Amino acid sequence: MTDEIPPPRGATGRLDGCEIRHASLVTPLFIAHAASVQGDRHIREGEPCEDVFLMGGADRWLFAVVCDGAGSAPHAIFGARTVAAHLVDELKDQVEEISLEAPQRVEEMVRGAIRAAREHCLLHGPSDDLTDYLSTVVLLALSPEGGLVFHIGDGLAVALTLTEEGPLSTAVSPPENGEYANITYFFSEPDWQRHLRVTTISRCDAVLLMSDGVTAFASPRGDGVRPSFAQYILDDIFTGDEPGGLALARVLVDARARARSADDKTLLAVRVRR
Repeated sequence: MTDEIPPPRGATGRLDGCEIRHASLVTPLFIAHAASVQGDRHIREGEPCEDVFLMGGADRWLFAVVCDGAGSAPHAIFGARTVAAHLVDELKDQVEEISLEAPQRVEEMVRGAIRAAREHCLLHGPSDDLTDYLSTVVLLALSPEGGLVFHIGDGLAVALTLTEEGPLSTAVSPPENGEYANITYFFSEPDWQRHLRVTTISRCDAVLLMSDGVTAFASPRGDGVRPSFAQYILDDIFTGDEPGGLALARVLVDARARARSADDKTLLAVRVRR
């Protein structure tokens, strides 16, 4: 018998001309906030935001995922939503078997969920071509003792430890790009298994997941986040009067963020409660 974490509370709307979606999840062990905002490129083209986030969990585990649907794929949003749901649902269903001492078993679950998502796209999606469902994946499985990140493509995950000098990046899953900076990898491509990367996270205080629209200003080199950015997120977003998810959305629609990238932007921030 597992204790399932209640579903996150969230909302959709518009902010500074952008379509936004935000949510927050509060449990005895974790506080998590997330937001997705429509990029200026999609606003100009009249297209919806194709980034997706999802949070859930059970027992002592939190599961969170950020997926970035590729604008070049006609059904990328279907692919992003499908793989996000399959991943979080599979880990919740198998939570009793999840252990930091058996990461290979968790990786098997993740690979199985991705295979199921690919099959779901073919059976229930509007196209029988998997390359129409291109999406990256940044998946987190986190307990108070540590966690695992599973990553396909660009975007970023970073674990943070709070020190007297400020947040310190203790583990990073960086973006993987192809021959050119604007080329990356996706769960629905034939060679997806070769590009699934696993990063172990030791005990930490917070984790940030983000799509590439956020890494453009939060992590210009892709090797961690700017300390000032991490400090602001962990201090102001988690302690302010405004709902954390909405506060994150305000960060992402700020003119300075939009000047650095016209892409959709998603940021998911988790604090471990000590």
